[in-house]
Amino acid sequence: MSTPLTTLDGPAGRRWFEHALRSLLLVRGDVNELNVFPVPDADTGTNLVLTLAAAAEATRELPADADLGALVGRAADGALLGARGSSGVILSQALQAIALELAGRGSMDGRALAAALASAAGGARSAVSRPVEGTILTVAAAAADGARDVVDAAHGADEADGSAHAYRPVRAGIDAAGRASLLEVVQSAVERARTALAGTNGAHGGASVDAGAAGYMVVLDALADVVRGAAPTTTRSDALRRALAVGVPGAGPTRPGPVDQADAEEHGAGEFEVMYVLRADGAQAAELREHLCRVGCAVAVVGQAREDVGLWQVHVHTDTPERTLSTTGSMRQVGVRHLRRPDRADAPALGVVACTRAPGLLAPLARTGAVAVLDADVAGVRRAVEDVDAADVVVLPCDESSARAAAGVDGGGPHRTAQHVHVATSSDDVHVLAVAAELGVADGEPGPAAALSRVEEIRSSTRTGTVTPGPDGLQPRAVTEALTRVLLGGPELLTVVVGEGVPDGIVDLVRR
Repeated sequence: MSTPLTTLDGPAGRRWFEHALRSLLLVRGDVNELNVFPVPDADTGTNLVLTLAAAAEATRELPADADLGALVGRAADGALLGARGSSGVILSQALQAIALELAGRGSMDGRALAAALASAAGGARSAVSRPVEGTILTVAAAAADGARDVVDAAHGADEADGSAHAYRPVRAGIDAAGRASLLEVVQSAVERARTALAGTNGAHGGASVDAGAAGYMVVLDALADVVRGAAPTTTRSDALRRALAVGVPGAGPTRPGPVDQADAEEHGAGEFEVMYVLRADGAQAAELREHLCRVGCAVAVVGQAREDVGLWQVHVHTDTPERTLSTTGSMRQVGVRHLRRPDRADAPALGVVACTRAPGLLAPLARTGAVAVLDADVAGVRRAVEDVDAADVVVLPCDESSARAAAGVDGGGPHRTAQHVHVATSSDDVHVLAVAAELGVADGEPGPAAALSRVEEIRSSTRTGTVTPGPDGLQPRAVTEALTRVLLGGPELLTVVVGEGVPDGIVDLVRR
């Protein structure tokens, strides 16, 4: 018979993260299918897996006996940098809040867990610019309420019994010392959260529970399993039953129905998802958040400013990716995905990552179905490869620097599905755009060998020219001469990439 834990220490915390990640992996596809809010892009399960995988990987360098505060702090930082999508950003901020609550603590008891869950609920809510109920936020708040109920009951019992009694009876949820037991706190949190999860059924037009809320439920169930002291093993059917609140009144069907378009347009409008990591101070992050609320929706700018400057994870849905880029601080891992893509039950066999130095090309590249990466480094390309979620990924470098970055990326990881990364020989933005467009409209799904071969064909048949401003600016004659050289032989397609600040007269000349 298993013995429940009375406190959760570092090793138990590590088992929690690992068990939660394994459970999410089991139901990732099912949670993806639940995804209707804020946009039905079928990636919530994948985003939560990648976020929690980043958290787990960040703890690998800690010793096995690291205390709980250090472990959760490292996991929270990993989740922040590896967060994916709205759900991942919210989960990362919940972990950041728990880390602040547990800083310096070797373990936590029932009262500490209740405080941590309350902080998590507050952190999750603060992660988004416009909190919406019937989502992960609702379930996080319910879990905190359930935990607090047991702690409040213990506090009330302590006052009723009085401090003069040498003996006090053990009541439900209260240990022999009159404290809220860890097991009863987590069980109450899980029970209240599952009821709230069932209540998200159809909240945004779907015919089942909210995807992000279901993912958060998986994480809470994993915590409860560890606290119970049993071996943390879960079958897919059991994880799915709990994640979907099966058997709870009001949970409804287990597959999504039609999306409430008015709800989606209000909270999730935007053709593209833009994410990046920003190094900036708190004032700069706050200013960016206000700006993003004007040019997009589903806005999140989360992180922790340390010593005046910190790292922030930025997320927004928008129609104009270039307008979401920060003009202060320094950005990295800038990635753009197209949200309005056809639904599909499985991951594509071939994915494309398109690198560029031109912010204005992020939108057209993403429209081809590629994940567009601005100013690619190794971390940025690796993140984009994971976001593609395909078995084979072709990376299209735009210059020597991005080619070196792509060469440094291997597929998969300790907690991820293996991917095969193929680096193409594209060498500039025009080549990248031409190849991405062709691969995006190709009949069927070409294999990586065929895709790489097509890159070579396009590169060998493409003539390019670049015109840079001289001391007197960009001259019409230089533009005309460059166009003449490129147009020799009558090409089938002409692509012109116009840099920022080019006069309208030059643009009109090119059109003519």
